[in-house]
Amino acid sequence: MAFATSSDRDILTELDDRPGAEMTARLLLALTALYIQRPDPHGEEQQQYIELALRLIDKVEAVTRTAVGRILQRHPDAPAEVCRASRRQAMLARWRPGG
Repeated sequence: MAFATSSDRDILTELDDRPGAEMTARLLLALTALYIQRPDPHGEEQQQYIELALRLIDKVEAVTRTAVGRILQRHPDAPAEVCRASRRQAMLARWRPGG
């Protein structure tokens, strides 16, 4: 059984420190923090995380997408699809008027 490191716990704790953060962002960050707690998630866990994260990532603000990308960088088996989606959405946000 994998135990959360202090930095993983900090991620979950910081969710409460985000005033006015929408639930979708909190959910995506919490899912990501829980995902990286397991050093070697099995196929079903990884697939479930990928499916959920890809559904949520385009619905959150750029700062959340960036945070997800940074969190996943620490995981040796970070899902490439989610990493690409977070980078793609962050780049699109930069090119949008007013973004």
